Amino acid sequence: LWRLLGGPMSKKPLDEAAVLELQADLFAEDVDPPSPLPAWAEDQWIAFFESGGDAAAAEAELARKAAAAAGPPRYEVVHRACFVRAEPSVKAKPVGQQTRGTVFEASAVRDGWVKLSHNAPGFDAMSSSSPTGECWMLIDGSEVGLGELLRLRPPQLSAAALAAAPVEGAVALVSLEEAASGAAPPCAGRVVVRLSGEESAEEVRQLKALPHAFVLLDPPASLSRLHASRRVFSLFEQEGIDSAVIHAFRPPPSDGNELALQLGSQVGGLLCDGLGDGVAIVPQEGASFGTDFLRTTSFGLLQGARMRSTKTEFVSCPSCGRTLFDLQEVTAQISSRTGHLPGVAIAIMGCIVNGPGEMADADFGYVGGAPGKVDLYVGKEVVRRGIPNEDACDQLIELIKENGMWKEPEEEEAGEESAAVAA
Repeated sequence: LWRLLGGPMSKKPLDEAAVLELQADLFAEDVDPPSPLPAWAEDQWIAFFESGGDAAAAEAELARKAAAAAGPPRYEVVHRACFVRAEPSVKAKPVGQQTRGTVFEASAVRDGWVKLSHNAPGFDAMSSSSPTGECWMLIDGSEVGLGELLRLRPPQLSAAALAAAPVEGAVALVSLEEAASGAAPPCAGRVVVRLSGEESAEEVRQLKALPHAFVLLDPPASLSRLHASRRVFSLFEQEGIDSAVIHAFRPPPSDGNELALQLGSQVGGLLCDGLGDGVAIVPQEGASFGTDFLRTTSFGLLQGARMRSTKTEFVSCPSCGRTLFDLQEVTAQISSRTGHLPGVAIAIMGCIVNGPGEMADADFGYVGGAPGKVDLYVGKEVVRRGIPNEDACDQLIELIKENGMWKEPEEEEAGEESAAVAA
């Protein structure tokens, strides 16, 4: 009677005795349970018996629970730029645009179109100019020559949600206390333990006996990240714990320059000291950083900490009265043509007074030798002198090719920019 009146139901798979008891409670003796017995929780068995023995009903109940636990679906823009329209039609009025890397929640999905929720970036401005007050985006533009435009993001589920709606092979994020008490859901393929930096030495010591993929170091705003993080690494060293550590960084709404500054000062110093193995940027509510920007910024941090090289390394002098060319303009020109060469370091120096010394670790050097002239270096050795400014960038590329360190940049899909306008 308690169960039928809506009392608490077991979230764990029922054994045979519990299934038979539930069958009797529901007066479903004429419905035979499947053999072998599936690993269904109580609400799935109820759906099965009440449907007269339809296994699909039990699976649908599992899908419903998973969807409810995951919350609204989230999509990421994977095309360069896509129009937002007032109705789900390519002929409808464009009311805005979303660029690659933007992630948003969907309030509805209909016939291959996604309706943006009210908290999507720029929703207020777009909906106010929409005749219907709605904002729609096309998911796949193959029929109009575009390919994939939006990609469904995997749901982020808590350990409790995973226990209620198991997802086989999921990665469970749990606190140290939850991990020690065995609260990680059985369906989890891997477990990630979150530390706040406030744990005692005794609590941290428990990590040695707990299976986990890595540690997510996530100090609250009330703590000094630098002090809390260094304390955790000190405890790891004392206890002989060699777990991989990812720093969780949660920036508030701000511009990209402020994000890069805070990320470098709060996490970069730790990584440069060998304290940590990576960073996970999790923007706070209201922040509208695109995924592409967060990815590039993260890889830039790892490259600056000498942990992973994903682009060309540029070294430049600060510029002074001896500089023999426009340092910013030349740096931008060289960067635009050679920025796709991971593992290559190029030094751009305004004069020969300090240039050769400051660029000692670079693979190639571009140094002002005289007014209107540039000298090119390989390592510490000058190999070409007195090159006119207008030819120097081309000859630098030739030099990189001669030394076997050049690769052609990956080309954008043909017609991508014009096609995005048609979306």
